[in-house]
Amino acid sequence: MLTKDLLRIGIKKGDVQPRWLSAEGDSWLSFAATLLDTFTQYEGKTRSELNAEIAQLTGNARDFKARRGLAKLLLDRTDFIVASDLDPSMVRQTVFELAAPHQPLDSTRRHAVLLEAAAALDTTPDIVEASLYADLESNHIVGAMRSIDAPGLLHRYNVALVQGVLLRSKSLRIRLQSPTQKRLRQLIRYLKFYRLSHAAGQIDDCWEFVVDGPLSVLKQSTRYGMALANFFPALLMAERWSLEADYQPAPKSRTSVLRLSSDDGLVSHYRDTGTWTAPEELALVDRLRELAADWQVKTDGELIDLDGRDVLVPDLTLVTPDGDVIYLELVWRWRRGDLKSRWKRLQKRGPDRFILAVSSAHVARLPSLEGPVHVFKGTPNARSILKLAREIAK
Repeated sequence: MLTKDLLRIGIKKGDVQPRWLSAEGDSWLSFAATLLDTFTQYEGKTRSELNAEIAQLTGNARDFKARRGLAKLLLDRTDFIVASDLDPSMVRQTVFELAAPHQPLDSTRRHAVLLEAAAALDTTPDIVEASLYADLESNHIVGAMRSIDAPGLLHRYNVALVQGVLLRSKSLRIRLQSPTQKRLRQLIRYLKFYRLSHAAGQIDDCWEFVVDGPLSVLKQSTRYGMALANFFPALLMAERWSLEADYQPAPKSRTSVLRLSSDDGLVSHYRDTGTWTAPEELALVDRLRELAADWQVKTDGELIDLDGRDVLVPDLTLVTPDGDVIYLELVWRWRRGDLKSRWKRLQKRGPDRFILAVSSAHVARLPSLEGPVHVFKGTPNARSILKLAREIAK
């Protein structure tokens, strides 16, 4: 994450304008590659040695903020090790107690104190001296860095610029254009995972989320701001999205607006999970459409509010020729989570016309399943689901 002093943003006519780094131009790609090589070369050396080299590379040129920002992101990805088998605080306590009666110390007496400390700690004087301040940050040993390439580092920098703005925002408005169920479900899962306060609504085929920013939260705004910043890369995995954030860099300062969209080319560094469509699900959709040609089988996103307690994004939506809507939730054998409490919540607050298709692998954990439930082994049976749907429609 970039600190406030490293943020490169401009404000023009009330609009926040991040100063992106191009991942295609030779200049920044070359510098990013140099930084990566430097971190590799300094593995096993001290942090102070690495910092000195970074200072030489970043310098005080006009673009020093960007250079230091890239280095900061690599520092965050690097492990630093306290190279001592002994507890440095314990070593200091032992040495200082032995040295106290003999102040000031000359070189001869200093060596004698190290010998006494080594005997007390059952080690050697060299190890005592090496351990004495091993826990100081400057003496940490540079360890391995989590892998990233030069273009990836530049993309990560651009995302970090936005995250730095979100750390000081009052609210965030997100729009998803015609999202699939899986993308909608993915976004909601991340909102819940980071415990972000939000409200959702739909206008035609567009979903809008209003998320509280850290400056609108009375307590623990720093922790909440980090959660909001960490959520942002999840939004980048959506296909068509736009964002507006109210940015206030300091208390009582004027609020500006950050406007972004999927057209800005930002790249998420998160793994894109939860949107894979199983071949069994594709086969089920094809079979349902084949058996009920006069019905609509929809796979586009639809969000259903559960009395403000939760939201439901059904996997499939079945629409009868008369316009009746029936929702289908698929629980495959590989799906995890507390299905029992989820099913009770759906029965209590969910839509009236709803079918649960659940793998038999979960039935042992769900001994009592009341209502329109279809249990399957490998692939849901389209005929059985349609039978339930027609019964519900009647």
